[in-house]
Amino acid sequence: MSKHRELEQQASSFAKKIDNFLHKNTNFTIHGVARQGSRKEGTHKDESDLDIVFAISGDPDREEVYPDLAEKLKKIMNVQADLGENGNVINIKKGELDIDLVLLTKEKFEKQIRDNKIKRISTS
Repeated sequence: MSKHRELEQQASSFAKKIDNFLHKNTNFTIHGVARQGSRKEGTHKDESDLDIVFAISGDPDREEVYPDLAEKLKKIMNVQADLGENGNVINIKKGELDIDLVLLTKEKFEKQIRDNKIKRISTS
């Protein structure tokens, strides 16, 4: 199997694991989880990161969500998870995969679904 295809399978599998983690291991009601960016489009390169966006019912602030979520990702999923430079993303590293996990409001999440900017993995 080519390296490119293997990395894409890892990205797809990990996206589903993140989806499952968000639904089962957080104290939030997850509105939806989706893939975004070049890996969603299939136009990625091997070094492209995996962008996963999600929305939480009640639209809590990132400052409320990210610190606890990053710690749970480290402990439960055994990944490197750090807050991004501006606090607008959680950067996750798992093997060769780089993942950006981004919280959106429900309204922005649904608009991006309608505009075909993100591909839904799951809903609540």
